[in-house]
Parts: sequence; structure tokens; C-alpha cells
Amino acid sequence: MNRDRLRRRRRENSFATWTSGLAMSLLVVAVLLVGRIGAAEHADAQPTFDEVARTGHEVSYAEVADFYGGPMSRAPVISVKAHPEVVWVRPDMGIGMVANPIAFAVDSPPGPIRWRKVERCLKRGYLPIVISRYPDGNLMYEQVAYATLLDGGEVKTGHEKQVSMVQMSVVNTDPTEARRATWWAWVPATVVTTDGPPYFWSYNLFDVTGSLPAVPEQALQETDDLLRDGSVLLGVHEESPGVKVTRYEKVLKFDVELLPGQKKSVNLKVSSNKKGVTAAEVEKLRKLDFFTGLDHRLLELEAILARGTKVRVPEDTVNNIYKAQILYNQPQMVQAADRDYYMPVQGYVGVWPWETMKTLVPLDAAGYREDVAKSLRYFIKTQGMFPPHGQIKTYAGAFSGTGTFEESGWEKDDESTIYGAAAKKAAGKERDFPGWMNWTGAVLYAFGEHYFYTHDRDWLQGVAPALIKACGWIIDERQQTKQEDAEGQKVLQYGLLPAGQAYDTNYDKPTYYLCWTDSYTCQGLNRAAEALAEIGHPEAQRLLKQARSYCEDILEVMRRTRETHSTLPPYPERLYQPPDWADFATGPLSLVDTGFLSPHDPAFGQLEEYMKRNFNRGIVGLTGGLRKDGDQLAPNAYYVDFSEDIWQRAWILRGEIEKSLLSFYSTLAFGLDKHTLGAVERFDLNDQRYAPFYMDASGGSRIIGMIRQTLLLEQDRVLHLLGGAPRRWLETGKEIEMLDAVTYFGKLDLKVDSHVDHGEITVELKLRKDRAERLREIELRVPHPQRRPMKAVTMNGRSWSQFNPQAEVIHLLPTEDQYRVIVRY
Repeated sequence: MNRDRLRRRRRENSFATWTSGLAMSLLVVAVLLVGRIGAAEHADAQPTFDEVARTGHEVSYAEVADFYGGPMSRAPVISVKAHPEVVWVRPDMGIGMVANPIAFAVDSPPGPIRWRKVERCLKRGYLPIVISRYPDGNLMYEQVAYATLLDGGEVKTGHEKQVSMVQMSVVNTDPTEARRATWWAWVPATVVTTDGPPYFWSYNLFDVTGSLPAVPEQALQETDDLLRDGSVLLGVHEESPGVKVTRYEKVLKFDVELLPGQKKSVNLKVSSNKKGVTAAEVEKLRKLDFFTGLDHRLLELEAILARGTKVRVPEDTVNNIYKAQILYNQPQMVQAADRDYYMPVQGYVGVWPWETMKTLVPLDAAGYREDVAKSLRYFIKTQGMFPPHGQIKTYAGAFSGTGTFEESGWEKDDESTIYGAAAKKAAGKERDFPGWMNWTGAVLYAFGEHYFYTHDRDWLQGVAPALIKACGWIIDERQQTKQEDAEGQKVLQYGLLPAGQAYDTNYDKPTYYLCWTDSYTCQGLNRAAEALAEIGHPEAQRLLKQARSYCEDILEVMRRTRETHSTLPPYPERLYQPPDWADFATGPLSLVDTGFLSPHDPAFGQLEEYMKRNFNRGIVGLTGGLRKDGDQLAPNAYYVDFSEDIWQRAWILRGEIEKSLLSFYSTLAFGLDKHTLGAVERFDLNDQRYAPFYMDASGGSRIIGMIRQTLLLEQDRVLHLLGGAPRRWLETGKEIEMLDAVTYFGKLDLKVDSHVDHGEITVELKLRKDRAERLREIELRVPHPQRRPMKAVTMNGRSWSQFNPQAEVIHLLPTEDQYRVIVRY
């Protein structure tokens, strides 16, 4: 160990560390107290969609976040990008791994770390390097945890040796008295919680349900630095000078005397693989300095961010959330063993193609084209492997999902990977995994969008046979419903996909899901056909004709089922049956997402009222309230990161910015853990422990998309800039910046400088138009922070009259490559 370096790092201001931890403690306590207050007690104070629209009030993150505690983090993941061995940090400071988990305790005899008192944050506010703090009287225990590859570089085969790097420190916060500290580490060991193997599946309220492992009566005589599991070498440990180590089998005890303000540390370097490390690798571990490794990890993570679109707004919370979602999604694109593709997992519980589409499309729009291309290859490899659950004739050509990770290469490794553990648990039940009928269309849409963001003609030529086969499956299956009744009239479901399963429930009652199944399926068929048409593929015109026919059949069903009663949604979620528990997202809102229902259509207002009455219930900007369905759904549970992006986009396009901001900030406040910024699937208003599917890949990507569309939104070849930006982002002295922003027509850079104290706001826009025909108009919204009207606009030094002072929008033609727009007030 480089002890001089350790001593140098140890000299960092301990008092600053303690005070920042104390401040975090007070914040967490305040949030927890607020989280325990029921919705009814806030009903008169919290903002609602109607209220912000009536008053013109633009909410802030803090204003919204203060109403509820929001979800807690069960397991922020710290694994290296694409590595199959997942490493996470537990609420009790334990290090989660399938192979070699680590448990910690304090005091003598050892007592459990009371996880409710643990405070956590991310390095630099957004990097998945987790810092945890635990106050124990006058002692503050601190943990820094990250993962790295022993030999550096990137994951290319999946067999690279990954190491969990954990530093456990203790600070004496007493200003006058020396203190004695004792803490323990079990390697490998874990403490039982309500989350059990294969992990991340549980919908139970989180709690620690087991006791600490026993400490052997006899200490070991060995004085080396090795960590062992029987004959397997797992790693090494190293201590600050003055730390006394007592070794037991799989247990380490650390004792230290601390002067006032003094800090001492222990470093653990543990393999994430059940086979551990070799003797030669042990020597590499000894030479791997904790802080040097940390510096390298910082550079790796920042390099990932540098490859995509850079977003900087005058609100650090938004900036941190954007970057954290990108980085959290990296380890959910898992390198298939010795193969040339990624397995795009959703929360480590399976591959769900619709969710994958919602994950990959925003990542493509953020510039991560290589990651998306490698992830899409997985669907070609597994095409036709499993059937969608429906009354289908065949599934050859259909894109399928999996809960047992077929073709990953890790499905047999249950000792070191979650994927093998899940496959082992579900052995023999592979076909029980829910097969949504819209999965093929969703994946086709992701393929199409990848082409339009990258314009990679060679790539599209290579995957075209698989896309044509998938399109053919849709076309053939639609023929089943093209029937007439006894009077010679088309049946209501004419031209839709056969009855089947729309999502995870009701497979026993298959029916026709106009909105959720058919709108996304038609969207995918059409987008893939459009892409093939652009490269002149001979099958393209036939597929475009089929997509138009499908669209016409859907519009006809919409016409025949249109409901005008104000208390009902404008279109049914499913035909012949009442709405189901998920119709907040799988009903007419799907039609908005896929373009079948315009936000400007009168039916949108009816849909909005239905949402507010049945799902929002006056709870800030949440739009996915769950209906009680047996005992599995918490009565105060809300789906988040699922439909808010659609509402936000619609309200931006309608010019209802106050509503869009309430939805935006509510998602940021309650769609992820406030301290470690991991996206969740749902949360309970009154219990932070209800946070299932912690690492929600598609939810995180939808947050990326929401931040992007706040600043940049493409619709019908019109580029909307700053359409959803809050006014306070344009207060004097503030800046907004997007660099390398990916669009259908190429890339752009955007910078906004506000000098409203001198009556000016300047916008600089640079366009790199690779496909100029895809851009017809630019609508630049420049909202004044005090709502003062525009008096004059100049564009590239010339007076410009094409602006609307009431809408605060400047209309630009895409004839220039660079624009310098100055708005005067």
C-alpha cells in the first residue's frame, strides 16, 4: 500500500467531512419527517395542475420535493460499464454481490448498522461512486465504494476481473476527548433483508430481517493481508497506521484509538467473481492504490459523459440527475459472454422489449449510438425465440423478451451473476415470462430511430432482413382480425393484432388493446419502413403501404369507439372489457405518445381531466396513481418515470409550460432517490421503503429525455428550442448550454446568456446539418424571467421581425449554420 498517499489523503479536512455529514443528516431527517405526512395534510398547500395553470406559477424542484420523502435507494449500482457481475451498495452499508457480498457492523460486541440512520450521496453529486455516512455517538463512520477492472481498460468479453474497492473510515467528531472505535467486516457474508436472490425482484417494503453472522470463537494466527473463502483468495485488506486487526475465519475486527478530529481507514479490495483471484492477481491488488484507482474511475466515468450530449442548466440538481441517469444505464447494457452484442436489461430483472425501446431511444438522442447499436443486436440474436402471449398463428419473426437472459452467455453462471441466479430460479418456466403483444413493434421503432439519429446506411442494410421479417410477422398476424360480421360490416377489431397480453397481467383474459398494443406496433412498423425507404430498399414501399393500412384501421377503430362523456377517457384502453389497473399509461395516452392523438385535439383535454380525476388525485404533478388490485399494490403507490414524459411533451407543444414544469419537477423529485439519484418504477407517498425495481433503466432514460425535451424537442420537422425551460433559468447572469446535441438533421450547439438587468438575452445556435431536409423551421422560445414582452430581436446583426411577443417565440428558417439572436426588452 502507498502509505504516504494514504496519509496525505487522510489529512483532508475531517471537520469539513463531519459537518457536511451533519448537514446531510439534518436534511435526511427533514425529508423523512415530511415523507410521513399524509397526502391529505398537504391538499391545501401543494401545487396542482389546475392551480399552476390558473395562477401562471412555475414550480421549482425544492418546492415540489418538499411535499414527500420520495423513494429510498435500495441498491445504487457501482459496477463497471457492461460487466455481468453486478455490485451495489446496500442501505446498511453492506456491499451487495452475488458471489462475495460484504457485511459491516460496529462496536464490541458487534452491533448492526442501523440503516435508517445511514446517509448517502454520489461523488461529485452524479458519479456512481457511493459515499455513505453513519453517525454512532461521537464517531462518524464513512464508506466510499466503487468498482474497477483489475487490469484497467473496458469490458470487451465480460470475463475481465472486476474488483469492489471499499474504504471504511471512522472520524472522532468529539472536539476534546479521545475515542475508541471498533468495526467489523464479514467477507464474504450478508445480512438477510426483504430482498432475496436473485435480487431486485422484490415488491416488499425494505427492511433488514436477519441478524449479523456469528463471529468464530478463535482468532486466526495468520497475520497476512489476504481475504479468503476457504481455499479461494477473494482479495486483500490494508489499514491506516494505528489500526489493530484481529482476524477470524471470514471476519475482520478493527480497533483504533482516535484523537479529537482524527480519522483512520481500512481498504478492502474484493473480487466480484466466485472464483476469486489468483496469486498473481493478488500482487496486482496490492499495487492497486485505492485513491489512484478512484482517480482512474473518475476519469472513466467522465469520459463516458464526454461521449454524449452535454447539458448544463443553471440548476445543479437537474445537471446531476441528467448525468447520473446516463451513467446508471451503462451497467444495464451487459456484455454478452465473448460475443459482439450487449444484453439490454431492465432493472436486472429481464429484457422487456418495450422498456428497452424507451431506454435506447433517449440514449440514441443523447449521442450513445455505439451502445444502442450493440444492444439492438441482442434482439436479432433472439428473434423468434419466445412467442408473445396472444392468439397468434406463429411467432417466427417476432422480437421477444426474456426473464432468464437467453443468449447472454451468463445464464448458466448462478454463482457470480444475477442473470444466472434468475435463470436458475425460473428454470422450466421460461415461457411464463410475460410476452407483451407490442414488443415487436416497439423494437422496430428503436431500430428505425437509431437509423434516423445516426444515418448509418451500412448498418441498416445489415439488419434489414431481420426488420423485414419482423414487419412480416405484424402484417401476417393482422390478417386474423380482418373479418366481417353477419351483416357484412367490419368487426370492431378489424385490422388490429389478435387478442393477447398487453402487459404483465390479464394473460388469462386476452383481448384487443387498441392503444397500448396497436399504436406502438403500428408506430414501429411505419418507422422501420420509413428508414428502409430512405436507403431505397426494394421492400420499403410495400411495408409503407402496409403501415398506412394499419394506421387507417386504427383510426377507424378510434372513430367507432370515441367517447364524449366528460367522466370517461376519450378512447378505450381495451375493446369489449372495462379499463384495467394500468390504463393511466396503456390507454389513450399511448395514442398521444405514438402520434395518433394530437395534443391539440379536443380529446386531449378530456384525457387530461380523466387523468387528474382518477390517477393524479391532486398530488403535485404525479400522473400514474395505482388503483388497488388485490394486495400487491400499495394504496398510496404511484407509478413514476412511465407516463410523465408524454404529458410534459404534450404540454410543451400546447404552450402550457406551468403544467409541463410541474410534471417535470415531480418526476425528478419522486422518480428517483433524492440522494443517490437512481430511477425507480414506483413509490409510496407515506413509506420510503417501497421502492421496487430500483435500477429502472427505462425510467432513467425517460428522465434523460425529459431534460432534453425541456431544451430541445423535434416535432414534424420543427425544432422547438427552450420550449419547456423555466423562466428562472434566464435570470440575469445565468447560462444554458447544450453541446453535441443529436437531432434527426444532424447536431447542434446551443448557448443562452442572460443579461436581463441590461434588457438583453443572447442565444447562440450552431447547426451541423447532415440531413437538412429534415428541418423545416426553428421555434426559439425565450421566456423573460419577469414576463416582460419582447421589444426587438436581431439575428446575426440584422433586425428580425418574425417573433411573437405574446408566445415569446422567435421563428427562424434553417437557412444558416450559425445564429446569434439578441432579444431586447
